[in-house]
Amino acid sequence: VAGRHPQDGHVGMRGQHRFVDGATMNFVWPRSALWKILRRRNFESAILHAQSFVQFGKGWYPPEGTGREVFRWMGKEGHVTLPSMRGNGRLTIRFDVPVDVVQPPPTIEVTVNGRLVERFIGAEATMEKSWIVPSRTGESNELVIVTSEAPVPAKYFGGNDTRELGLRMDQMSWVLAR
Repeated sequence: VAGRHPQDGHVGMRGQHRFVDGATMNFVWPRSALWKILRRRNFESAILHAQSFVQFGKGWYPPEGTGREVFRWMGKEGHVTLPSMRGNGRLTIRFDVPVDVVQPPPTIEVTVNGRLVERFIGAEATMEKSWIVPSRTGESNELVIVTSEAPVPAKYFGGNDTRELGLRMDQMSWVLAR
């Protein structure tokens, strides 16, 4: 949130300019003597439109974990809405594949806006993939991830977890490709 500069009451950005891609407004406070004695945070902020965020849709379970260890499971198919950007976007995902219970390893398909980006075998427990894909301008993008297998934990390990768990999304980023 913007505030008034302590020296002249001016609202807005001062000092060295740093911009967040897609931000409506960027604010940067100068890193002066105050920077050296306070906690080094809240010196930079940006205002983004709500539609600038990734939205998990059909096929995804609620987030699990805490702090920096938050993840989401999907069933056999998961839909994600990605924000619009000008030009190409770089989509990077890091996910876990339940190869300890699925043999042979599952086939995974990634599509963006109805176009197949890649079809591959999820042979490793933890995988990271990155692609540069064209983004729609002025409207959101649809990411769909499909896996051929989604085991039910209760079947393999006992217990009460009867969800179909296809992939565990540990991290995702969607940024302007440079």
